[in-house]
Amino acid sequence: MRLALSAGTKIPVGEGGKQKLQKQVLDSSNHFKDSQKADKNLEAPIALSIGGGMEQLPFIKAAVEKGWNVIAVDQDENAVGMKSATESYPINIVNQEEVIDLATRKQVQFVLPSPIGRYLTTVGAVNTALGLNGVSLEQAEISVDKVRYNTFLKAHTIACANQICVRGKEAIRSAIHEIGFPCILKPRFGSGSRGVVVVTDAATCELCVQEHMFGVGGEGDSLIESLLSGEEHGLDVLFVSGKPYIMALRKKYITPLPYRQELGYISVSHEGNQVLHRMLEKLAKAFGVNNAVMHMDLFFSEEGQSVTVIESSFRSSGYAITERMLDHILGTSAISFIMEAIFTGCMPELPKKEPVVYGLFFPNLQGSVISEIKPFPSSANILGNTLTIRPGDEITIIRNGTDAMGHGYVLLRGENEAEVLQLYQEIIDCYVCT
Repeated sequence: MRLALSAGTKIPVGEGGKQKLQKQVLDSSNHFKDSQKADKNLEAPIALSIGGGMEQLPFIKAAVEKGWNVIAVDQDENAVGMKSATESYPINIVNQEEVIDLATRKQVQFVLPSPIGRYLTTVGAVNTALGLNGVSLEQAEISVDKVRYNTFLKAHTIACANQICVRGKEAIRSAIHEIGFPCILKPRFGSGSRGVVVVTDAATCELCVQEHMFGVGGEGDSLIESLLSGEEHGLDVLFVSGKPYIMALRKKYITPLPYRQELGYISVSHEGNQVLHRMLEKLAKAFGVNNAVMHMDLFFSEEGQSVTVIESSFRSSGYAITERMLDHILGTSAISFIMEAIFTGCMPELPKKEPVVYGLFFPNLQGSVISEIKPFPSSANILGNTLTIRPGDEITIIRNGTDAMGHGYVLLRGENEAEVLQLYQEIIDCYVCT
């Protein structure tokens, strides 16, 4: 069946629904404003980490190292980040009302902008309730729901893919033929390329539908979108005082079809890219966004004269991009830089550095059995290496982010893209496969 959703449709939030949450947001906001005078006298800012897992850990540690008091909440009291926080509470982050109540009582001044999935909405709910810098509840609700986001982009004449939202195999098959080949199947919610499959023709259609249903667990809404053409890029951007500031533009290297998992990134220049800057200014105005971070996936046309948005979210990039790659691109701790910009509403000064190219790669050895590993080239341009592949390992097909990250990554540097790719190839050639 086709699921109809108009531009004004709202998704229920929390256990009590939207009305209950809006009342609590207002009550909490009034209570928080009464205590702001006391908050300003605190020497150490009080920050909240919504989630205490591996993705949140670097942000928790960075905030603690800055001397901030960090309160972490996670349903799993033994989550790795909980032990690094100043205080921790075993709260399910789905429960927005409970998290808001804790944040209000603890007089939280900032929510860490760490990578998080669907429950970015809880981050937005706290920020809106307490009047904090960062993503708002409405902005979070739009960006985590690919249908609402697509509708939002179209309403503001920002280029995006044609999209149909359905549920069930029969409806998916029908929507594929309506959109036409090639098209892409993806879940309505979620990230990490789970259940994302490209359908190139009628011959592969049925197999792709089965693969998609397996990836999403056979439940929930499915999206069928026209497959965009051009070069896919990732973008890390800060919105400060209503203006976009690009931190990094990353050219993507993708798995062979039918999957679309990222296997590598190369930093590329965004200077003088007026098409990109105009789109970001338009997006900032449409969202009314101020003092927040966003990561975005987009396509540039082959001529570079147009840009089409795939999806984006008001959070930092995951998969070691923020923690490692952006550190080198910016020449400073990217996590601290992002937190400082959002918290203060001012862009921190960046150190001057020579323009070089950086690459972050996950090993593309899928479908191989590793028989031998030769010594890696000795190079100062290998900046990081977490590869865990060993002789005898069988590298399965890479379908999603979990598969890609399962064997670690290498972080490289070079004078240009060709030099970085050459060094990566030399590393891959060290793995003898059968």
